[in-house]
Amino acid sequence: MGTTIALMNQKGGVGKTTMTIHLGVGLAAMGYQVAMVDMDPQGHIAMSFALVDEMGRPREGIFELLVNGEPLNSVLMMAPADEYESIQRQPGGQLYILPGGQKTQLAAINIQLDGADFGAVERSLKPLQDMTDFVLIDTAPTASLFTPAILAAADFVLCPTEMSRLSLDGLEKITQMMTNLAGLHDAEILGIIPMMTRANTREHKDRLDELQELYPGRVWYKEEIALSTVWKEASDAARTVFTYAPRHSAVDTAWKLIDRFLKAVEGVPYGQV
Repeated sequence: MGTTIALMNQKGGVGKTTMTIHLGVGLAAMGYQVAMVDMDPQGHIAMSFALVDEMGRPREGIFELLVNGEPLNSVLMMAPADEYESIQRQPGGQLYILPGGQKTQLAAINIQLDGADFGAVERSLKPLQDMTDFVLIDTAPTASLFTPAILAAADFVLCPTEMSRLSLDGLEKITQMMTNLAGLHDAEILGIIPMMTRANTREHKDRLDELQELYPGRVWYKEEIALSTVWKEASDAARTVFTYAPRHSAVDTAWKLIDRFLKAVEGVPYGQV
């Protein structure tokens, strides 16, 4: 069964969707079977690949799966193969997308009305876990009714964060929620990724020191994502940096992050990465 990782931070704009997409594409290029599940009502996973209807909206896959009982194969989509086949390192990889949209939050409300069945998401995703190596769950920028159910379905939590006070506050809220819901899940923090960093600023140094003190051994400071417009430009073009700007330094950073991710999932101690 595949490993399930939820990307979380209770602050918007920290790069959760960007991280989900680049991990997914990179892992598929390395020959893995990967699924990206969009639990954010904004539906940006499908939109980032231009997988939308004539009105520019992503399909309501999460709602149809959880509320209307549609079979998984009827709501699952395939990411454009050229995004990972053009950078392929090992053959055989595939990248699936379970899209979400505006009705995603209604699915969470439905779970609450049915008696807060926090195992509903895990049960619905099990066929997807069985057919893949990794399931990556993109989450909403604020706490939602889905949060306990997502934690119950996840093996690990990966936390992108900007090096700002508000982003660190969002990270703290996630860790506190994980503690409060400890009886409902077995998920643990896989890593904390500094995003959109300005390495030579005092704030960056202060926040990095603070992160390492609060979360020893969990901060992926060697794989931090430096501030660059190329990430947004690639997203606006419905591409990844791999294919949008293949010679940009951001591509090397993305591969380095994927390597760190794989070693973390395998349980390799940080000093051996």
